[in-house]
Amino acid sequence: ISSDVFIQAGDVEIGGRFDSNMSQLSYRLSLDKSGDWRLFYRDKTLASGWIFVFDASIWHRLSLSFLGERISAAIDGKSIAQVTDRSAKAGMAYIVTSYYPNLFDNIRVGSAATETTPVPKL
Repeated sequence: ISSDVFIQAGDVEIGGRFDSNMSQLSYRLSLDKSGDWRLFYRDKTLASGWIFVFDASIWHRLSLSFLGERISAAIDGKSIAQVTDRSAKAGMAYIVTSYYPNLFDNIRVGSAATETTPVPKL
């Protein structure tokens, strides 16, 4: 899954391998307005960091990919994390925002074996 994001306040997240457990999200990449990012599985932090020169006044591109047990995360085309975790093997893609009017655009969901297809705008 990948998406362009504009963060007005709080944070935005893209995720994958979501199952039917509505009380806990699955794998997700979170980015906040200060440039702090985290890669989670449910409540467990798998990787984290901070973008030194982060411009919150522009759009950014988040990407999260899965290949077997390997999870890779990128921001603005730059790889920020690659981890191995076998907690979830399949599930749905999703987007999340904190309780602020943050924006998502150009959302793409696809498999590693096929070209990704943009989600139609409503």
